[in-house]
Amino acid sequence: MRKITAGCLILTVVLTGCVSEIIRSNDDRYLRPGALDPEVRQAFKRYEYKLMNKYMVGHDWLMGVYSCHYNQPIFDPNAPLTIAGDIDEKDGVTYQLRDSPAYRRTGNIKYLSIDRYVRPEYTVIDVDGKHRTAKGFEPMCNQVWVGTGLALTILMVKSTPEDWEPRLSAWAGNMPRQLGKEQVGNNLWQVQRVPMRSNGVWSVEDWMLPIGDTGYMFLFIFSADKDRVAAAPSAHSQMQEIFRHLIESVRIEPIQPQSMQSMGSQSMQSMGSGLALSHFTMLSLRHGATP
Repeated sequence: MRKITAGCLILTVVLTGCVSEIIRSNDDRYLRPGALDPEVRQAFKRYEYKLMNKYMVGHDWLMGVYSCHYNQPIFDPNAPLTIAGDIDEKDGVTYQLRDSPAYRRTGNIKYLSIDRYVRPEYTVIDVDGKHRTAKGFEPMCNQVWVGTGLALTILMVKSTPEDWEPRLSAWAGNMPRQLGKEQVGNNLWQVQRVPMRSNGVWSVEDWMLPIGDTGYMFLFIFSADKDRVAAAPSAHSQMQEIFRHLIESVRIEPIQPQSMQSMGSQSMQSMGSGLALSHFTMLSLRHGATP
């Protein structure tokens, strides 16, 4: 860990318990309207996609803030529903379908690596063609409200709650940890709660949920700064309600064999690295409905 300021530590993984000094020193630049504005407080955007040809996965995110980083057929930040590209893996790399009407007309459907979000490290090809390794586990969805000392984050990672435990312990530092399991709908979450701290937007709730038997899991994180929350308690209460809605919005539904047969499949185009992924379905099948 590297010490940035007293009480603000940046770990070697993403969202490392505290928002960096750079973000906190640029309040006006990073403070954006969104969840705390009355007119959009209950406005949510839904993402749904097929994972590993096994599950339809869906969750909500806030509309009017930064969108999630899933590959989307057509980028529309105001669309209430996005059917994102299918996610699968090959030879230790995780890919997501990047589809669009233009791609479909030409038959040039893309499959792009999303390792930067789902794995601890990923390969970057520089402009000179050289390969280098960069740190992964970047947030799939993330928004910071610096003025009120609040943040929401969603990670979708190739990991398990057991493997993630050292990170949770590091994020908590010397603060007391409240660990447990909570059933929300059909989902059994593993939860860590720690008291709020000052001098940084630290994670105070970490909710982990394995996504079936895929080897991937969700991590939903609610972060807060103790001093700024004390100055704006109503904003904190509103954000707690929003975070609870995001937790309740998660759907993980097995894809039935008859649905798989009716959808057909599409071979993956050869990537520049020579990797290929076959039998990816072209279009995601929407299951369930927004709560």
